[in-house]
Amino acid sequence: MKQPAILPEPLGFEKILVEEDFFVEYEPHLAWPQISIVVPSFQQGRFLETTLRSLFLQNYPNLQVVLIDGGSTDETMQVIQHYRGLISHWVSEPDKGQSDALNKGIARCTGQIFNWLNSDDWLEPGALYLIGTQFRDTEALALTSRANIVKLNQIEYVNSACSIFPSVWETASVRGLNQQGLFYRMECIRLLNGVDPLYHYSMDLDLWIRFLLTFGQERVRSSEAITANFRFHADSKSELEGWGPGSASDIETKAMRLRFARAYAPTFLPAMKLAYPDYAQHLLSTNPHSPLRADVVKTWLSELLINQAQAAFYENQSGIVQHRLTGWWPYYLSKPRQRDFFTYRSMEKSKWIHVFFVLMGRIFNLLPTRTVGPMEFGKRIQL
Repeated sequence: MKQPAILPEPLGFEKILVEEDFFVEYEPHLAWPQISIVVPSFQQGRFLETTLRSLFLQNYPNLQVVLIDGGSTDETMQVIQHYRGLISHWVSEPDKGQSDALNKGIARCTGQIFNWLNSDDWLEPGALYLIGTQFRDTEALALTSRANIVKLNQIEYVNSACSIFPSVWETASVRGLNQQGLFYRMECIRLLNGVDPLYHYSMDLDLWIRFLLTFGQERVRSSEAITANFRFHADSKSELEGWGPGSASDIETKAMRLRFARAYAPTFLPAMKLAYPDYAQHLLSTNPHSPLRADVVKTWLSELLINQAQAAFYENQSGIVQHRLTGWWPYYLSKPRQRDFFTYRSMEKSKWIHVFFVLMGRIFNLLPTRTVGPMEFGKRIQL
């Protein structure tokens, strides 16, 4: 049995928020898969100690911690030096942002399981026992779990695990994501080329979508356990930029969907631009970060467009709804201007709008008539 972790005394830059007397016993006769955690950091020295202690106090027998700092000038180096004997690898040098730091860390990872933990977040006691057990005992390619949302060092609410719907298309269409509680097999991360360095806010969602569109969701496991804490504070990106409509994260997410259309379904692009007019245009300069199957992407985008059409129908709360279909089928793709084709005064007709749209899409070959079954995802990449 591995003995409890012996850590140096806290430096005291902030109140340590980790339960320090929690101890998990690991069965000595079992082989525990190595878990690699990348900690991207920049000017978060006062929070970093809680992050690191939450990892080391897990007492996990096969843990690799890779800390990539962007050249911080605050308390960060003091914290790193204090715990350097427990950190597997660290570097402090200027980088191009969080995504760049994550890819630097991934290049150093040797484990079978991967996630990253931002330097102002922390793990719950026993989290890595759950993660290691699930990946050791199942053939899961990913595991989703829950996280506490923390503001002013108080838990405001508990975030749900990543939602898994009946179809992978629905799952990939959800914008919300609990990154702190989402762990992957490292072989999948390498096949996906890591995170996309173009994203400043949505690299986690982009990685999740590319994972789903490449490997499907048949080998995704979900747990209701709370494994992490996601902290909001005055200097965090989440607090400064926000996540609502029109935020930087929102326009990155819209551009992400346009990138998939531009690379794999160019006939969808005019419709997608109508559906998402406020997107980050500079992100369209390159293709998605890893290769995908065109038929899979088209089916997913079809689901997105149908959902967008339904949402547009319910937008007007006065009861007079103008449903715009311009650009949604090939005949009108050559004339991407906005027109109102139908006006309905009754919400009861919404189901007929949906039926009409699906039928017209199939007639004009906008929506594929053949869907991709879950067993087909693994054909390109065998795991």
